[in-house]
Amino acid sequence: MTIDMEQKYLSKMEITEEKKMDSCTIYYDSWQLQCCGEPFSVGEKVEWTCKMPEGFKNAHGVIIDFEEDHHGFATHTITGNVAKITAERSEFPKGKREVWYEKVDVIRDELQHADGWESELKDDETTERTFWGYIVELKDVVVKPMENTKQSEE
Repeated sequence: MTIDMEQKYLSKMEITEEKKMDSCTIYYDSWQLQCCGEPFSVGEKVEWTCKMPEGFKNAHGVIIDFEEDHHGFATHTITGNVAKITAERSEFPKGKREVWYEKVDVIRDELQHADGWESELKDDETTERTFWGYIVELKDVVVKPMENTKQSEE
């Protein structure tokens, strides 16, 4: 099974021209949406700038095809219909927060809408929560490589 997942990932690495895909899984960090992203909902058509993960990215068992990015590292524009939004968070007793995503258990909540500020994911009197981000499944996807502006200027 791992070999199949790695082959699926590797087949996406060489997207050098527009490509249509049935589906795509994108990781959208909470801070990216909070900073300057636009809220989105299941059923909406979105267009995001994304980058490919630096390596084979496994979000606690979910293979990530792309990561949303609008802070200068994007390599592709991705358009698709939001089919599923899953928020990822971790919970810790007060004063015991862990900051490494790879080292913690995550709790997943399926949502209909994402705005980066989900109130149910905030700390309370006894629990600290780290809201990591969203696993977003898109359907009817079009992936386009972005032009490298530095190369085109030379």
